[in-house]
Amino acid sequence: MSAKKGNKNALKNKWCIIKGMSEDGMVQYEVSDDVVDMRTVSYDFDTFEDAIDRLKEIKLAILNGDDHASV
Repeated sequence: MSAKKGNKNALKNKWCIIKGMSEDGMVQYEVSDDVVDMRTVSYDFDTFEDAIDRLKEIKLAILNGDDHASV
């Protein structure tokens, strides 16, 4: 569940990793700023470890007040 809009923690609380399938049937992990049909940004990875690393970078950037897209 995401934090309510306007809550200072809303942005950092809604980032998540979603496990799915690529178009060619391979397992894929997606670091996304919200759940399916609510997301605006996502990054695709072949391994869960790479997805975790990206999620950590995004969360650290948010804590530092940086825009996650610049990470």
